[in-house]
Amino acid sequence: FGMLVRPALQLALVARGTAAVHSAAVEVDGGAVLVAGWSESGKTETALALMEDGARFLSDKWTVLGGDGEASAFPVGVGVRRWVLPSLPRLQAALPRPARAQLAVAAAADRLSRPLLRRGRGGVLAPARRSLERGVERLARAGLSPSRLRAAYGQADDPARRIPVSLVAVLETVPNGAPSVEEVDGGRAAHRLARSAAYERRDWFALMERAGYALPERPFDAMLQAADDERELLAAALASVHVVRIRAPFPTDPRPVAAALAPWL
Repeated sequence: FGMLVRPALQLALVARGTAAVHSAAVEVDGGAVLVAGWSESGKTETALALMEDGARFLSDKWTVLGGDGEASAFPVGVGVRRWVLPSLPRLQAALPRPARAQLAVAAAADRLSRPLLRRGRGGVLAPARRSLERGVERLARAGLSPSRLRAAYGQADDPARRIPVSLVAVLETVPNGAPSVEEVDGGRAAHRLARSAAYERRDWFALMERAGYALPERPFDAMLQAADDERELLAAALASVHVVRIRAPFPTDPRPVAAALAPWL
């Protein structure tokens, strides 16, 4: 699904004047706030921290943004990392039992694997150590369906609702320091978001390049063309929206990131 169906659906949206933004999204005072950025930059964690303060869940990982400036959910499961739960007391208290059990197993696996992972990275056991590390990391991220996450925060609104976008916040990872927020140009943000989305669909585009060997009439630069088309759509949609850049380290406690963003909401 992630390699074929999802990117095909998202690229079909572009042909209809709509874009799938690589972002999480929440609703604040009737407006959609998109928390966008590169993979593993803290989109989900920041959105959850905003929800702890009363924001309402709309979407995670991907958000559908229409040319009319309205956002809606692209249904994808939500990954909740074990280390972030102490910063999210409402979610931690309402976490479903299967997710709670998985994260407890992840904590035990983490403790048991530390002696092996602390050893050198080289040698014949290096591949086994890397596989173990990846396995422990996957186990420490509990998958919640959007409906379960909505239930955890007591939401009963329409999950398919469309909301006018009021703010787009683009995350930028820095080595350290307190989170900072500044307004940026929407056109430049559109370029970055289109590149991020194209990278997330790289497996699809790799298959298209292989198909181009058998069907040489297919466009050679499908990835670049799709990114350019999406950039134009995003630039138009963001022309009348506040766009900010958040500089923050990751991983980090998402509450200061949400607090830095609060004056812009």
